[in-house]
Amino acid sequence: ARQFNAPVSVSIEDKDGKVKLYILNDKPKKQSLTLKCTIFDFEKGVLQEKSRDFEVDALENYECFTLYEKQLARHFDLSRIGVKAELYKNGKLINEKTYLFKPEKDLKMREPSMSLSTALEGDEIAITVKSDIFARLVRVESSLSTLPLSDNYFDILPGESVTVRMKLDEKFTAEEQMNSFSLMCAN
Repeated sequence: ARQFNAPVSVSIEDKDGKVKLYILNDKPKKQSLTLKCTIFDFEKGVLQEKSRDFEVDALENYECFTLYEKQLARHFDLSRIGVKAELYKNGKLINEKTYLFKPEKDLKMREPSMSLSTALEGDEIAITVKSDIFARLVRVESSLSTLPLSDNYFDILPGESVTVRMKLDEKFTAEEQMNSFSLMCAN
């Protein structure tokens, strides 16, 4: 959710049986970036992965990868797989998107088993969420604090984890706040 209007981002377009991954550079200077494309199964995890470096000129939309749905359908059930695109600058993840080949209602997704752990890091709480299978649009919520999280409504691939952060709320003890989190997801 936090990356929606980022000036340097990845975009995924689906048209005529082709899924195209683009890097969008809305900055006034050239960007050196790495795009990682992962095809994953909702339960098995990573099926294929490729990564390439790109030089993207100022104010340019650059087509990086094209995936062909018919070709993928010969090897995989499109109702059980997705694509994750991760954009890196200097080794740091700056933007990511997930694409699913079928409408949400036609996907074969089970409810995941997710776990949550918290750690105090200075004036912030780090909340790490892990899932056994693909978890769609994961939402972390505090029953006490309304302070914003560093991210929310994110996807987690099987066996992976995502860490988000929240500033400590002065109205509550760190322990109270660390025990106030719950999880929800779309599947």
